[in-house]
Amino acid sequence: MPETTIPELPQELWRAGKLELAHGVTHLLEVIRVASAGLGKYLAEVESRGAEDLFGYGSASRWFADVARISRGDAQDVVNRALALNPVPEVGGQATVFAPATAAAAEDGALGDQHIDAILDILRKIPDEVPTEERDGAEKILADLARAAGPKEITKAGNDLLAHLDPDGDEPKDPKPGPPRREVFVERRKDGFWKLSGLLDPETGARTAAALDAYGARRPVDDFGQADHRTMPQRRGDAWAELLDLAIACPRPTRHLRLPDPRARHRRPGRAENRGRESLPGLRRPDHRPRGTPRRLRLPDDPSGAQRRR
Repeated sequence: MPETTIPELPQELWRAGKLELAHGVTHLLEVIRVASAGLGKYLAEVESRGAEDLFGYGSASRWFADVARISRGDAQDVVNRALALNPVPEVGGQATVFAPATAAAAEDGALGDQHIDAILDILRKIPDEVPTEERDGAEKILADLARAAGPKEITKAGNDLLAHLDPDGDEPKDPKPGPPRREVFVERRKDGFWKLSGLLDPETGARTAAALDAYGARRPVDDFGQADHRTMPQRRGDAWAELLDLAIACPRPTRHLRLPDPRARHRRPGRAENRGRESLPGLRRPDHRPRGTPRRLRLPDDPSGAQRRR
């Protein structure tokens, strides 16, 4: 087990020689890596017990992000390494380690995060059909190499091992992926605010930007001499709220309702349409007499039709 005590820094570090500086850096680096491996054990235990039952969080990464005051993505990377290098209970109740040789090297302080990520990336690409003995042998080769090599060398050696274990490689991807679609993501934050992101096509994006710029222009100086000190993102946020209020105040028919075609009033009904009208009860074919021809109406008090209105 490596020495994990933190040495005292010399009071006058500028007087230290190059050997003393090199020893201090390598020793502290080893201490940091050993501490990182120990941190992973704690995080794996929190994940196995359940962060929600322990601390009221949905996952260990969410809890660790708040404790360490880091982004959720960085916290998730730390937790993923912890779960790969420490025993994780499976369905049958037996705990297994995804990369035991890498975990042993990490506990010795010989591996950093980049070394571990390079090894795990290669191991996840090994097909399930490969026997366990061959997979464990490949992992041990990479873990031993990582004690003296860098991430590039690990990746190169890992690709050579993949070519040997899986000669066929991955299935070729679709050379012509489908065009992107418009999409909007709305996520609620803990403080009650909402985070909005998405992807728009060129035309819709240009119209959106033009509308936000028009409604988000700087306000003129008021009568009290107060200027508009909002930043552009703040002005666009206020413009978005104003545009949303306008859209709600002026609702349009839903997309499930068929809008009337304004050109339909100028379109003469076809023969098929007339047949359809005749088949409906209460409807009859309209009178197709030329315009200007007077219509003769029978008066209700003249059943004989003698009196006619011209």
